[in-house]
Amino acid sequence: MPKAIVIEKNTNKKEVNLNIETINIEKLSQICGFRKHSDFENHIIWETEFEENVYDIYLFGKTTGRANTENKYDFPPPVDNILFFGNCLLIACFNGTDVISDLTIKQWDKIYEHLFGGFEDLGSETSSEDELENVPDELKTEEGYLKDDFVVDDNDALSIELDGSCDDSDETLLISDNESDEETDDDNEIELNEEAYIYTDDENK
Repeated sequence: MPKAIVIEKNTNKKEVNLNIETINIEKLSQICGFRKHSDFENHIIWETEFEENVYDIYLFGKTTGRANTENKYDFPPPVDNILFFGNCLLIACFNGTDVISDLTIKQWDKIYEHLFGGFEDLGSETSSEDELENVPDELKTEEGYLKDDFVVDDNDALSIELDGSCDDSDETLLISDNESDEETDDDNEIELNEEAYIYTDDENK
């Protein structure tokens, strides 16, 4: 049986085995825990290549539901602004067909990163160090930073000469450039009760 991924409303990912080989909306909605399949539909098909094959990744879900059942998972564009309710389902089909193939969490994580254009390591300092590698030493502070109006060597404290306001002797006031910092659900089933639904804008469907 092919594998698929349920994206739970709390953002957890769970691999499930499908007992079908082709797309069947009613059965797919049941896998997500819905009693009825009204409003359960496909919202995007991402075409992607992995393991030397081209696949279509389908995202199934509901855009209507009860309050507090919103799905908080961040889906890739262009569905990143659509509000889903309850669980969603990701399945992979062979490109151009409705024949379901395996889709594991490990595969989806790689596809997910690719769909977002990859992620940068924001914690790395390597890039900033490399940028200063060819800068002459006289343009750097003792700590190795680029000298500018905001970074001053400890030996280069600014001084202001006072105009004899205190006495006849010359006095120098040292000013520090340090300023004080500002203080800065329930189960997975959704009852399809018409009165309880919150409908989203039509343009989000």
